[in-house]
Amino acid sequence: MSWGYDDHNGPSKWAEIFEAAKGNSQSPIEISECSFDDELANRPLVLSHSNPKEIVNNGKTFQVVYKQDEGECSSLSGGPLQDKTYVLHHFHMHWGGADDRGAEHIIPKKRYAAELHFVYLHKRFGGHVGEAIKCEDGVAVLGVFVDVGADAHAGFQRVVDMVGTIPTSPMLSAVAAFETTTLLPDNIAKYWTYHGSLTTPPCSESVQFILFEEPISVSVEQMARIRQLKHIDGDGNLHDMSDNYRPTQNTNGRIVYSSFKNDS
Repeated sequence: MSWGYDDHNGPSKWAEIFEAAKGNSQSPIEISECSFDDELANRPLVLSHSNPKEIVNNGKTFQVVYKQDEGECSSLSGGPLQDKTYVLHHFHMHWGGADDRGAEHIIPKKRYAAELHFVYLHKRFGGHVGEAIKCEDGVAVLGVFVDVGADAHAGFQRVVDMVGTIPTSPMLSAVAAFETTTLLPDNIAKYWTYHGSLTTPPCSESVQFILFEEPISVSVEQMARIRQLKHIDGDGNLHDMSDNYRPTQNTNGRIVYSSFKNDS
């Protein structure tokens, strides 16, 4: 059985196939309380970005994939990662069929319509995902919450245009130059961070999540374009890809740290 988000192969079934999904450090989670870490506040995130090479419709979401070559890659360090350097492999998104759901993580009193994940691999793995997910510090993910409002988001429009080239799965398309930082919120100094897992199979517990407090806002029309993405099943039938998110998992005593005080 291949995994997916339907009743017969969805999140409630993953642990039957993927052992890691039974673990105690699974993601996503609901952030109901956190602990302020002043060291995070004094150790900013350091990002550099290069251009992506292609966009893929893999039947579960879209992925904008990046070059892994030395000198052409996008990197992340600082914050909870300290002096470790991670290289951007791709970004993808989880979204709902309506604006009241779709983001995987839940923050106090709010669930957003979507959540972007920028997936970085520790540089020692040279872009090999299979090796990185075997190690506790193999992966770092920047999470950006997506709200829906009246105005279009210029950076997100580039994503919408790219997604238009891969309407069904499996499809792949080359992409033009794109400034990835336009998809990040203005304030990247305020975030929550914790150790968790991939939110899709094999659900390996190898991820340091960094979730920005400030969302980006996209228009109703832009979100509607994303919801038009389809995947084709083995019988050639088209299916909607919305609601491609995993429910929240137990924290099991894990501490979520924040780089900011709640009253700031």
